Amino acid sequence: MADKNNRWNHPHWHLVFVMPLLVFLITEDDVITRCFLASGLALAAARYGHELATWTRAKDASAPDTSS
Repeated sequence: MADKNNRWNHPHWHLVFVMPLLVFLITEDDVITRCFLASGLALAAARYGHELATWTRAKDASAPDTSS
């Protein structure tokens, strides 16, 4: 991930993995499995937030300064 602004490195690709977790969480009947899926969903959401902040910071740092 040398180039953080590459579109294939965008954090929205994490949603490809989060959406099936959400679907399986909704359709699962077993309590233990639902707990595992919910914790996986929470960890994926935290990872997505972290990657989105990193992406935004890298994008802002590479943008030219137009304030003057």
